[in-house]
Amino acid sequence: MKILIRRAAVIVGGTGVAQLISLGVLPLLLRVYTPAEFGVFALFSAAAWMSAVLATWQLEHRVILQGTDDLARQLVQIIFAWSFVFSVLVAAVFMILAAVSVVPVPRELLATRLGGLFFLTVAGISWTQALRAWLVRVGHFSRVARGAILQSVTNATVAIAPALIFGRGYREYGLLVAQASGLLITALVWIWSSRLTHLCNPVGLRWSSLKEVFQREAGVGFLLTVSNAVKTAYGRLPTVIVTAVGGPVSAGYFGLVERVVGAPSGVIGQAICTAFRNQAGVFVMQRERAKIINLYWLIVKRALAFAVPVYLMMAFSAPAIFTVVFGETWRLAGEYAFILLFGEIFVFALATVEDAAVLLDLNRYRLCWHLGQLLMMSVLWWTSVAGWLAEVRVVLWIFVGIRMLFALIDLGVIMMVTARTRLVRVESARGPE
Repeated sequence: MKILIRRAAVIVGGTGVAQLISLGVLPLLLRVYTPAEFGVFALFSAAAWMSAVLATWQLEHRVILQGTDDLARQLVQIIFAWSFVFSVLVAAVFMILAAVSVVPVPRELLATRLGGLFFLTVAGISWTQALRAWLVRVGHFSRVARGAILQSVTNATVAIAPALIFGRGYREYGLLVAQASGLLITALVWIWSSRLTHLCNPVGLRWSSLKEVFQREAGVGFLLTVSNAVKTAYGRLPTVIVTAVGGPVSAGYFGLVERVVGAPSGVIGQAICTAFRNQAGVFVMQRERAKIINLYWLIVKRALAFAVPVYLMMAFSAPAIFTVVFGETWRLAGEYAFILLFGEIFVFALATVEDAAVLLDLNRYRLCWHLGQLLMMSVLWWTSVAGWLAEVRVVLWIFVGIRMLFALIDLGVIMMVTARTRLVRVESARGPE
């Protein structure tokens, strides 16, 4: 546990600085960009992240589990090749749909520019995810941390500096350009600093072994792809639902709130999860399932002990904090934060052990778990479109209820797996009668 904490601390240091930079520039961003522009950015990002699920086929989750570094390196190389092709295709489809008005695009935005940014964003997401998985496998946690800082600095610089110089013409695309720039520059720096230029070289790809890798990973890759596609879909649906109920301005408020209240989960939770993934990967190779489960509960208990008092304190002070920091016009965002922080208690705790299902080979269960949430969120979206929900606060309380329900389901399933594993160990210790 001490080793895990040290590794997590390295990542927390980097991602913590990155989040502080992001939060520090928010007041300036709010003065440069309008809530409507934040709303466009939120919808664009939702579409890009949903597309990135298919771009990587979620095989980055399998990098840590490969038997040798050569197999892991080859898997990363395949992710690079496929994600590039897929990003080109999905960007072309996006531009075609926007041109025929199937995808609604604001009049002041050009479909071709949005298509190009869509390609860069999806490719950037895919490459950074694959490279992060490789760096975690080989234990380069400091490079992961520095990459997070670099991405945050790039995002802030590209979003603010050109907007102040060029004005409205740049602001229409500024947040989108900043996001793509941060992803791509981080990926390139990781490739260069780790001497991994061969990973993105299709000429060096061993095509003869592609069939073998595909046959080995296809089944799990398909389950992970569908599962994470469903996860991404319902994870981005709240933005769509809030837009349907309250309009683009409410979506802008909601986007800001999600970014702020999700910061601890993104910094501490994901850092612990990265260290958990690295340590549990060793247990997987040793076929020590019980050790993975013990580590899971050790982390979850401590995460809940931290999250409950901290998040409750943050929830009750959120409206006042948002008013003081961002101004009276953003007090409504503070009221949104008050609601969402109750659900974030469980989001934070489960974020620390997010990869447990993959490590414990519970991929089919995880798919059903995500499908259940997608079903409930889809029903909520349908009721909002039908006009049955007219208040954003009510929608947010429903979000929180859904998160709590499925968090309890997840903990219950792991409890059953724990009991079964302990029973098997007891029976094995007794031996044949």
